[in-house]
Amino acid sequence: MVLSVLDQRVSMHYSEPKPRANEDWLCNKCGVQNFKRRDKCFKCGVPKSGKYIL
Repeated sequence: MVLSVLDQRVSMHYSEPKPRANEDWLCNKCGVQNFKRRDKCFKCGVPKSGKYIL
């Protein structure tokens, strides 16, 4: 899909959601998905405690 925003062409790409591994988790701070094996967020370093189970 190509859109025009403020006289600029913008291309959007998307796909169907991929199946997630059981018990991967979302970071409470930045919202990024992390693998089950990680003890802290790979993006912002926040600990896994208080996680959201997917």
